[in-house]
Amino acid sequence: GPINVLHLACTDEKATLAADDESAACAEAISASVKSMGEACGLKYVNVIAHESKQLPRYYTYTAAKEYAEDPLYRGCRPTLAHLLELSRLQNYELTRIPTFNRDLHIYSGAVTDGSRQMPQLLLRRITHSKDVMDGGLERIMTNA
Repeated sequence: GPINVLHLACTDEKATLAADDESAACAEAISASVKSMGEACGLKYVNVIAHESKQLPRYYTYTAAKEYAEDPLYRGCRPTLAHLLELSRLQNYELTRIPTFNRDLHIYSGAVTDGSRQMPQLLLRRITHSKDVMDGGLERIMTNA
């Protein structure tokens, strides 16, 4: 069957990609180099993981829907988490991601784009494995956001 996702990992032992913009440019070059192969194979996503010594990895997602350009909504989102967040369900919204310290919590500012009255909304998406969500865990999660 077709390959839907390609994961590529880059490492930098010297930590020369200190700025996020530098590693994003590197990831973009990698994605551009596999674009023709992605189109030929029917790839939906190209995920580039940039890892530097003693740093958390950086994640960049390039989608076929955007002609393998980076989707800013998925920047910093672990590849397997992006699918679970079901952001495609929010396609009627014009979304802007709001940075958080918690890498598992994704907050978006959005407005409906269907031409009706645009009411700004704050949208929260999070995948959790906590067993205490119904017993005060949700309040703890929101406090740590």
